[in-house]
Amino acid sequence: MRDVLALLFTAVLAAPASRSTPGPQPSAPGAAAPGRLCETLQCTPSQRAELRTILLELREDGGATRDRVRSAEQDLARELAKATPDQQAIDGIVARIAAARTAQSELAIDAVIELHALLDATQRARLAEIVRSEGLLGLLPAGGRKR
Repeated sequence: MRDVLALLFTAVLAAPASRSTPGPQPSAPGAAAPGRLCETLQCTPSQRAELRTILLELREDGGATRDRVRSAEQDLARELAKATPDQQAIDGIVARIAAARTAQSELAIDAVIELHALLDATQRARLAEIVRSEGLLGLLPAGGRKR
């Protein structure tokens, strides 16, 4: 379940945060935006702003774990390039990747809980309907299916 929830916010966690100016920059290229999800849930302007803040915080907090995954993957690539990879080293790298992915999942779960708290009963029912019919990936902008 945690792995699936991590996928829910992969787009946010994988996107580079803007480093040019401190603080959230909602209009910056690649900035977190509630987009279609808020359109589907019919968010109020206040909910949209709060969701944008949640997504920006998720991206910022996810930066360290994203960097840990990338670093471990580079280590794995170096190990796999060897004529005889060291299985013990690979096991350690895989453990590092798993720990970072778990941290990403925990951040994603926190974000989903915060999103849930923003919604009224009708919006929560629509959220549940999306998850029921399209799965958790249906919450992503590129969830693949039209609503």
